[in-house]
Amino acid sequence: SGRFLLDPHDPNDAPHWLKRLYQAQFPNQEMPHQPSLLLVHRDGRVYLIASEDPSEVLPTLHISEQAKERFPISNTPYYYFWFALMKPDLTAGTRVLAEIHLHAPSVQQDIYELLDLPDRVPLLTERIVGHSHRYHLSIDGSDTREELGSYSYAGLSLLNSVSPKNRGVGVNQRQVFWQFYLPLIDVILWERTTKRYQEFPPPIWTRVRDQLVEMMTLTDD
Repeated sequence: SGRFLLDPHDPNDAPHWLKRLYQAQFPNQEMPHQPSLLLVHRDGRVYLIASEDPSEVLPTLHISEQAKERFPISNTPYYYFWFALMKPDLTAGTRVLAEIHLHAPSVQQDIYELLDLPDRVPLLTERIVGHSHRYHLSIDGSDTREELGSYSYAGLSLLNSVSPKNRGVGVNQRQVFWQFYLPLIDVILWERTTKRYQEFPPPIWTRVRDQLVEMMTLTDD
């Protein structure tokens, strides 16, 4: 797993176990106070990639090259919270539709190679099994503190996607939610809803009408 931390020493933001695990693994090294990308292995290993400039360590969200026509999203927002680092099973037909790009300061450009990690990991995957489309999201893009209300104004998504307050570095989910997550989910739901309606059987009155027409045709013959 990974997560951006503005200050790894902040008890209101950083995980309570981080300092203990970091000191156990790096006893002669002080945990950084700078903005950092925390990487956590399920066996308890932790690593912090730190920089004075948050944009050097903040992950960014991207549509995969092969899915750009399907998802016409040009925004690549910063992502601040927890995400999963997973390897897709491409042999099972899994397709990567969106990615998380990991970054590091120029002095640590080879850090992901040293950690045996790719610098691009799946954000959204799709696997088709029969008529079932199975999706996996490695982020929680809907986690926003905003009260969306009744959402009764047409064009609200567009206005928020281009709003200056939803751009740049700011530890919140506005940019991710309005510029990436919502357009992404909109496309998926529209695709599946449209397909589902196409697969519905004709209404009963249509079927009755067709049967009557067929019976009348047979009678005439």
